[in-house]
Amino acid sequence: MPIRKLARALSIQPDDVDADQPPHAFGVDSLVAIELRNWVMKEFMADVPVFEITGGRSIAAIGELVSSVSQMKMV
Repeated sequence: MPIRKLARALSIQPDDVDADQPPHAFGVDSLVAIELRNWVMKEFMADVPVFEITGGRSIAAIGELVSSVSQMKMV
């Protein structure tokens, strides 16, 4: 999950986001998680359950999950 999108959704600076922390450490609630999930689906064609965003996975681990389930074809 790109750090800039998360930072923008939370109105914080991208430099303040630590990818080794879970999103909830930065105040992500279920509404923000749904917004992020919808964005991930649109941009990366990756169906990631909201629970994966609100759970204990780090932001980096969520990014790896998005990459692994993305339906986009690499050229």
